[in-house]
Parts: sequence; C-alpha cells; structure tokens
Amino acid sequence: KQWYQRRVAITAGIRGLLSDLQKGIIPKSWKRYTVPTSTTLNPWIVDFSERIRQLYNIVEAAKKGQTALKELTVWLGGLFSQEAYITATRQSVAQCKGYSLEELQLKVRKRILRFKNIITRIKNIIIILNSRGILVNV
Repeated sequence: KQWYQRRVAITAGIRGLLSDLQKGIIPKSWKRYTVPTSTTLNPWIVDFSERIRQLYNIVEAAKKGQTALKELTVWLGGLFSQEAYITATRQSVAQCKGYSLEELQLKVRKRILRFKNIITRIKNIIIILNSRGILVNV
C-alpha cells in the first residue's frame, strides 16, 4: 500500500468546496448538466458515476465495432448531450449503409429498467485540515 502526502494551501475556493461537501450540497463548479434543484450530493455522485460508466461502455463497444454498437443499450437520459448522440449515430449508420439521412427512420423502444441500490465508495482517502493547509493521504 502506497501513501502519498501533499500539502495544499487552503484557498477560498477550497473552503467553499469543503463546506458544500460537508453540507451534502453539490458544488456549483460541478454542475455541468441539469439536475433537479432538490438533488443532494450522494444521489448526484451515483448519477454522475452511472453516466461515466455508460460513456465507458459506449467507448468499449465502439472499439469492438458495429456489431457491439448494435447490441448496446443506451440510457438517453444519462447522456450529457442526447441530441448529439442521436445525430452522430444517424450519421454513422447512413455512412456505413450508403443511405442519405432523409432515408433513415428513427425508432425508439421503451424499456423500464429496475436498478438495484448502487453504492459508491471512496476508500483510503483522508483529508486533514490544519491552519497551514490540507494534508491528503490517498
């Protein structure tokens, strides 16, 4: 097990971030996509991690080729830009099949998914505040 230590000066930005985290509030600098105003930090972290997991799965499927992409189930609400994904997908299919975009028909299947509780854990991170700065052990 390796331990890394780094001293960081506490700035007003870091104080604000730590204050938001202690209160369970999503820091304003983290809000890059729309979430309900009532969303607290923990559900936001779960949602964000699911979005990143989906992006990873899309990239991995793209590496494997067209067959893997065809079999991929995509959570449109979990994309950061749904319109861009649909446009890129339509353009890719049109190019591969030699069709014009006008010839394509968009079909959407509705599926209801039931998710088990997702637990996100951050292990072995210790943040120690002192008058000179922050000491972070990872």
